[in-house]
Amino acid sequence: MLKKLILATTISLLLLSFISCTQMEEETGRDFPLLQTLQRAEQALSQGDESEAERLFKQVLNRDPKNPKANTGTGLINLLKANRNLLKLMGSVSTELRNKTKRRSPLMMLMDIEFSRIQRDLTDIVIDLEKAKKGLETALTFMTPGSTLTVYPNRFDWNEDGYTDAVSPLNLTFDPKGDGEKRLWWVLFDRPAPEIDSREFFDSNTRGDAWFDIQTINSLIYEDSLSPDYEPVFDERDHIVLTEKEIEVILGFLNLELSVLEPAIIYDLNPKPEFADFITTASNTLHQYANPLDFATQTLDTDQNGTMTNAEIRTILPESFLQFYSGQHGGVNAINDWKDALNDLAVIGLRLEREGFFDFTRADFKAFFEAINQAVNSEESFLLREGGIDEESIYIKPSAFFNKPENFDDLKDLLLPDIGYLTLNIQFPDPTFGGLIDQSLVLSLMRQFNR
Repeated sequence: MLKKLILATTISLLLLSFISCTQMEEETGRDFPLLQTLQRAEQALSQGDESEAERLFKQVLNRDPKNPKANTGTGLINLLKANRNLLKLMGSVSTELRNKTKRRSPLMMLMDIEFSRIQRDLTDIVIDLEKAKKGLETALTFMTPGSTLTVYPNRFDWNEDGYTDAVSPLNLTFDPKGDGEKRLWWVLFDRPAPEIDSREFFDSNTRGDAWFDIQTINSLIYEDSLSPDYEPVFDERDHIVLTEKEIEVILGFLNLELSVLEPAIIYDLNPKPEFADFITTASNTLHQYANPLDFATQTLDTDQNGTMTNAEIRTILPESFLQFYSGQHGGVNAINDWKDALNDLAVIGLRLEREGFFDFTRADFKAFFEAINQAVNSEESFLLREGGIDEESIYIKPSAFFNKPENFDDLKDLLLPDIGYLTLNIQFPDPTFGGLIDQSLVLSLMRQFNR
């Protein structure tokens, strides 16, 4: 069962997040110029020319904003662009970290990361994902029951080498298992964390774009077995006909992806230059102090009263650090989009669970999606830690973050404590962390009990 779950998840993420060549059967009425434009867009997409396809699909949308095919096409193209750029960003960050001198401390290596660039790139990726979501939701709204979408995953130039080769295997740029095997299909089911040798995932020096074989997938899912010498054959049969239900599944995975990425652009995560300078100075001068903590206490506790206050600690951090990320899609907008993605994920997930979509695994997906819904929307508090005799129980209310984002506009106000290093006392500015942690219920019950 576990192998089937991994298989289904992997295939779904790759297939549904990177759909390329599409064909849709739908009513086009008697608008023949519109039909011709749609056919030209489809042909451009089948040839891997996503820019031309997108241009033509947008022409259709200018005349017919509700057109299911054009909305599907633009949605899938934006989904493709977002995930391709996400792979590039992952490869870039991995390479950036591996190229740092291994003798440096992890903290110093972390300071070398270009946080500003990463957040800019993530913002662009999220924007494309939001566009994809809007397009696919519109397509799903106006698709007829007879509308279908045929997907040919191998007909796209995945490795961007300028050629489309639908019958030769797609190759990775790294060797996941260390056995010399780089063909994507052959390593899909056993992928430890790879060491990426370049900024790309797919090998553009080796011809081949094929990785999807429907016969193999059917054998693994329904028969759960392959012969030891089995070799997939890539051909024109390797396609899937998607209906309204499959489009909904795509939206489910898309919302899952947004649920993971949206939090990364809520706050400014760039600690430079102030914190980077502080770490560099500390690294260069620690040998002058008897205790490593002496550097912090002597430089941050400016009045030397035994307490490093919130205000004193803030001096080594940029003012914008951990404040709402500037930009149209950051901050409160990202919080609202995150909430929408989580809610949509829960709604779609529960509907698919009721229809048996997750029957191939014993995992309790119903409980998972219900927990997401409750965490985002419920005004009730949930037990985080049950207190013992000398401890108070702690309850959390995640919905406070989504319902009152103004309480969280600067995390430095909540997370940076006053540290009494002589008395070993730590006092946070707001013990409830903006309403996320609720201990009042327990205290009230204790007072009633002691009466």
